[in-house]
Amino acid sequence: MKRKLVITLFAGLLMLTACTLQIQAPANGTTATFGKAWTATPCETLDVAPAIAEIADCGYVTVPEKRGESGLALGDKNIQLGVARLKSTAKRPGTPIVVGTGGPGGEGLLLVLTRAYAGGIKVQELYKAVLADRDLVFFTQRGTKSAKPELNCAEFDALSYKAAVAGWSQVEIEAQYLATAQACAAAAVAQGIDLSAYNSNENADDIVDIKQALGYTKIIYYGQSYGTLLGQFLMRRHPDSLEAVILDGVVPAAIPMYSQVIDVPAAFQRVFTACAADTNCNANYPNLAAALDEVAARLKATPASVEVAQTDGATVTVKINDVAILGGLFPKIYQGGADVPATIYQLKANDFATLAAFAPTPDDSRMAG
Repeated sequence: MKRKLVITLFAGLLMLTACTLQIQAPANGTTATFGKAWTATPCETLDVAPAIAEIADCGYVTVPEKRGESGLALGDKNIQLGVARLKSTAKRPGTPIVVGTGGPGGEGLLLVLTRAYAGGIKVQELYKAVLADRDLVFFTQRGTKSAKPELNCAEFDALSYKAAVAGWSQVEIEAQYLATAQACAAAAVAQGIDLSAYNSNENADDIVDIKQALGYTKIIYYGQSYGTLLGQFLMRRHPDSLEAVILDGVVPAAIPMYSQVIDVPAAFQRVFTACAADTNCNANYPNLAAALDEVAARLKATPASVEVAQTDGATVTVKINDVAILGGLFPKIYQGGADVPATIYQLKANDFATLAAFAPTPDDSRMAG
């Protein structure tokens, strides 16, 4: 449900964008003429849903693993990025839109294109207004899913689940996360991967290489979440490649640590304030902050035990503590927060189904800390 909500909102914004940019950026006859850096691949290789594959060109764009400040390759080692171009229905398409997604490290094709999330979505209808004017290009950031190499750390992703099964303390959780991240980084280096090359400067240069591989003169860049930060790097490094830039909620480039962008306590407080100001919400869920404090204190003192079914049909008991609840509520706020008051009161009533929804799975990438 959450993914589909994001897909719908994203599609709506792009439709509005298409109408707006039709005046600002008239068709310039740009069409994709693939360059030597492009290697075509069946869309199923990138896990693109069949309905989308019907209107897409899929492939890998080869880029240098590392470039110097001048943008020129350092050494002869290359990597590959997955790209899906949704083809415009126009005879003379306007400047294409290239989509920069979240993260850092977000899956560039995940939200709207893959089988798991887009199988039931009528993409042609959702993006009809955009594709009537211009191509729509999605790509995988270096190191992410459907890029080569994929800097995946399955052991790290499994830690939330392991922590919930073992009932680790917060100190144990943090120690395990640090040790596991360090081990995965060391393993990548041992495979010859230069981790210093996986940064926003290189990501911005990658977009220009994708533009060139597809034969475009200029692009319109649309960025959301981390993609807004990436857009600022792109503007700084390659202004001549850009006709327009859309930043959907800006991550300030001046902030040195990405974690500083999010003010979690303030986000919760805005939900509490909005609920108190709404007559129906306040009547049904009064004193929301106090209710959440009660839930968190109870689960911190005595984590709830929840039976979770595994893929083989067996069940395992996991512990749901205050950190799991707060960590699970925040993404709900990120998606709008409409169901947060009801969820808090369901947790207050010790509703089993609600508690179980916060249980991590073996491949869960949520942070336990």
